[in-house]
Amino acid sequence: MKKNPDKLTPVSIHITTQEPDEVVSLPPPLPESIPEGRQPIHRLSFTEGRPLRYTTDRLYQQVLESPSHTVFFVDANVFFNKAHHKTWDALVQRRVAVTPLVFQELQHSWIANPSANTHIHQLVVDWVRDRESPVFELFQPDPKNEVISKAVPYYMALLIARKMLWGFVSDQFLEERGSQPTDAEVERTIRRWFV
Repeated sequence: MKKNPDKLTPVSIHITTQEPDEVVSLPPPLPESIPEGRQPIHRLSFTEGRPLRYTTDRLYQQVLESPSHTVFFVDANVFFNKAHHKTWDALVQRRVAVTPLVFQELQHSWIANPSANTHIHQLVVDWVRDRESPVFELFQPDPKNEVISKAVPYYMALLIARKMLWGFVSDQFLEERGSQPTDAEVERTIRRWFV
């Protein structure tokens, strides 16, 4: 697949022609700092890895098997997706952290018109109104914390760039070949062009 500069979007032109504003390198956690029974996950990378396959029952069970003080960070998708009905039965027995961007997404759509998981709707509405909940908390990163101040913007930018590149490469492939690419074809192309 050839890059056609006439068909690049402004975002893809920026990505392919600009140097990064800042490169942040964070060391992996020290083995002694990882709680017993936990395993570190690999650092997010520029290209997508293999998706993790989970059934609803497995996710439900894993949430219930977690220590009672576990806090789960969720994406808006967990509210919007009907498949997570059972997952919420377990999540409401733990703490759920919502980032400001997810909170905005909920306020702009799901809270006014819940399309799925209506059984937790009132719990969320009460939390938004009272700003207190036995389940939910708004996660406000401390900007003075160096790890947070550097890592959060880095990973947000990384995730956004990956999502945009994935769509850009898929569209280019479809336009040139007339068929949707497989995930492996998209990943190979991203590695060849951008990594």
